[in-house]
Amino acid sequence: VRDREAQAQADADAEAEAEAGGGSKDDGDEEDPAEAGADVPQVQAEGGGQAVAGVPPIPTYCSNAEVEAQARSMIKDDGALLRFLRARDFDVAKAYKMVKADFKWRVLVRPREIKASMIPEGLRQHLIRCVGFDKEGAPVCILVSGNWEPDKHDLDEYIRTIAYNMELITAAMSENAQQMTLVFDMGGWSFKRHGGGFAMQCTNQLIKVVQHHYPTFLKKAFLINVPTIFKIAWKVISPWIDPRTREKVFFLGKDEMAERLLELIPANVLETTFGGEADPTTDIFAFPPEERDVDKARARIISTIRPQIDQVPPKHQVAVPARGKHVLDVRVNEGQAVEWHAHTTDKDCDIRTFFALVHDAEEAME
Repeated sequence: VRDREAQAQADADAEAEAEAGGGSKDDGDEEDPAEAGADVPQVQAEGGGQAVAGVPPIPTYCSNAEVEAQARSMIKDDGALLRFLRARDFDVAKAYKMVKADFKWRVLVRPREIKASMIPEGLRQHLIRCVGFDKEGAPVCILVSGNWEPDKHDLDEYIRTIAYNMELITAAMSENAQQMTLVFDMGGWSFKRHGGGFAMQCTNQLIKVVQHHYPTFLKKAFLINVPTIFKIAWKVISPWIDPRTREKVFFLGKDEMAERLLELIPANVLETTFGGEADPTTDIFAFPPEERDVDKARARIISTIRPQIDQVPPKHQVAVPARGKHVLDVRVNEGQAVEWHAHTTDKDCDIRTFFALVHDAEEAME
């Protein structure tokens, strides 16, 4: 991706010359809607609330110079670029297209510059609570559908609210746990309030923002207290979700809810209403009003919350010397995943993975 920077600059110069200082649209490069990222809304479906007076809408135009500045600020972030490559199965051309769209989106939405005054309904409705960390150090967030009042905000505020919360969640991620665990409490979901045109438009934006601008951050998503009527909406929603992401979404019935959640989430983090021991009002991002702007909130998270979780080591961490060998036997159940990160000081290392049924494990290791 980084090798394309010179070509991107040449393209930008050509655009600027052709359009005499025009905007960021690539007239000669038709963009695949699936790669374009979250839309900047221009037409809002019926049923949406009115924009709050004094809150600027999301712009629909940005200059090439602004996009270039954004690109230069992100191009050095190997972790971010790697996430885009993973999201596109290491297809460099597709990842480049995705990154390019992300640069433009960030210039327009400016997620790191969101003020609390820009998302008054998003904060009042308390759409997302971060309640702590799972057993592997990933942030655990609760989304309560009953709190969502889509008729009280417009689409721009909703997009900013999603971006605001994602910026806070990613700030809380440690080096060893670069993903999040989500629990959607669907108990208050109703077709009348949440299944209409505008609400579904918002849901579509939620999926787009997370998939296209915060890719691969989802670890698992659990839907609980799901009403039967939601199955109708799910038929519309599920095709919007990347197939690999859909595999991380689990519907839990009441009989299995507590057991399944407690497999991943500590009892002192999971709230009592879901079978845990924690206070249902817990929110580690509940900062005072003067610290709710995204830059101040992120600084608070990085300085006070991150140090606590950064001290939690991976379950298994070993140092293998040059020409050395280490064998680790990991037992996993159906549906679980094994993740590893290898860091080398020189050359490369060979990683081999063998899978076997438990009763054949000893033979496989031999």
